[in-house]
Amino acid sequence: LTTGSDNLALGYVASYLLTTGSNNVSIGSNAGRLNQTANGNLAIGTAALYNATAGGNVGIGTQAAYNNTSGTNNVGIGENSLFSNSTGNYNTAVGTRAGNSALGSRNVFLGFQAGYHETGANKLYIANDAGDFLIKGDFSAHTLELKGTTTISDGYNLVFGTSTGTKIGTGSTEKIAFWGG
Repeated sequence: LTTGSDNLALGYVASYLLTTGSNNVSIGSNAGRLNQTANGNLAIGTAALYNATAGGNVGIGTQAAYNNTSGTNNVGIGENSLFSNSTGNYNTAVGTRAGNSALGSRNVFLGFQAGYHETGANKLYIANDAGDFLIKGDFSAHTLELKGTTTISDGYNLVFGTSTGTKIGTGSTEKIAFWGG
């Protein structure tokens, strides 16, 4: 460490190469190991944020955000979450191996192996298995896919599209509206 300040490193070679980075926390063997100049990273767990050279990232869990090099403002919580992401920004992965193969930016992965094989950007996965999902979405295309039976309880409205159009239903009990535009 040369000019960096306000850092905490605890564990075998944690923040080993840190020279000018500030406000970093690395706890665990090899946590934040290759960070030299980045600021504001939180690495907790064996080899969490191991390759991180950019700041504003959170990696909690064994090898969380392991390959992140220049990606910023990513959150990986869970073993191998965001493992492959190297340059993507603004990703959130919560769950063991959530977003494991992610390469893009602005993704949200929630659950065990959620979005495990996804490599694109602006995706949403809520799942508990790498080969399946409950909810899948695309923020860019504004699409949402729900798997299985979807039930909407009485008293709630489900609206698609703009606020003009024709409601589907009968009488005063209309609850679902499909609008174009």
